[in-house]
Amino acid sequence: MFTSPICGIKTEHAGDYTFKKPSGTSYWLLMRFYTPFYYEANGERFEGKAGELLLNPPDTPLVHGSLDGNGFCNDWIYIGGDGLPELISELGIPTDRAFCITETLPLEKILGEIYAEMKSCAAGYTHKISAHIASLLVDIGRACKSDGLQSGTKITPYARSISSVHTALAENCGYHWTLTEMSELSGYSVSRFCSLYKAKYGITPIEHLISSRISKAKQLLRLRRHNVTEVSELCGFSSLHYFSMTFKKHTGLSPSEYMDSHAKKEVL
Repeated sequence: MFTSPICGIKTEHAGDYTFKKPSGTSYWLLMRFYTPFYYEANGERFEGKAGELLLNPPDTPLVHGSLDGNGFCNDWIYIGGDGLPELISELGIPTDRAFCITETLPLEKILGEIYAEMKSCAAGYTHKISAHIASLLVDIGRACKSDGLQSGTKITPYARSISSVHTALAENCGYHWTLTEMSELSGYSVSRFCSLYKAKYGITPIEHLISSRISKAKQLLRLRRHNVTEVSELCGFSSLHYFSMTFKKHTGLSPSEYMDSHAKKEVL
């Protein structure tokens, strides 16, 4: 049977409030945030976005607080009981890293029902609480699997957000991106975004953007439907000189030489 000693719904915290859960506690802590937040788990500090969930195991220290100093708001519940670790593992729910699921779950409603049972202490209330907790965890686990999240995968907590930016850069490489725009798309600060991007892909977002532009330029030059100046503009380069210099650095040929070499291959 699963139990809960306490829970909270849309609990608001001041900007200077820091939650600290020490080691040695016997309950799991499940939270859903309505505002951006930061948290520290396993010796690392991370940033979380509004809408993300966080499941913290027993005996694992956790610190979290306001990301922007304006406070934070979340739903939360402590849960315990025999068989809980096995169920969470079976469902594949990520632990100690923030995650987002696309399916909208009635977490606030379920917590309200649990809270009402706690206050009423009506006949069989402990069984009702256990059933609510089990249903909630199963729904979260199914949503995680539907979204491709796995508890044991070795990815950063924000891989999905970083991946979306990675795709946007490749598909829209002709746009004049700034780091500020990239970071805003990911939902994180510029420094945090760049750090997470480099950790995931091994290159900086600017390096990936340039690589995508060069790949597109090579395709356009091979088609020979545009002159070099037009290719430079279509691929988002700020000047023809910068395009020529960057292209030669990556291919060993100038854009004109690359176009001519492919024209000769077609003739042969």
